[in-house]
Amino acid sequence: MVAAPKLRRNMAAACRPIRIPVEVTNPEETMAVIEDEDINTTAVYSKVSIGDKSIKTLIDCGAAKTCMSKALADTLGLYIDAASESIFTLGNGTKQPALGIIQLLE
Repeated sequence: MVAAPKLRRNMAAACRPIRIPVEVTNPEETMAVIEDEDINTTAVYSKVSIGDKSIKTLIDCGAAKTCMSKALADTLGLYIDAASESIFTLGNGTKQPALGIIQLLE
């Protein structure tokens, strides 16, 4: 192979997998969209009632902790009971520390 660099390049090219381009029919529809009732994904959603509020939720059976926004906690009248040292990695790769823990939620 040292004597024939062109042969080496051709052999390397022949060993590479052929990439088939994927046609994106609608770039607006991603797995991250949970607001639209018509998006078909493998994600599981449910309506959850907390008090008199009904909330559309994404069911994540693999998570050890459940997260909600501060705005939603305020709307539901929930308060942080304890500090938290948890740091979550979001879908875009950024890290977000938890604001705290709401311990007794029924």
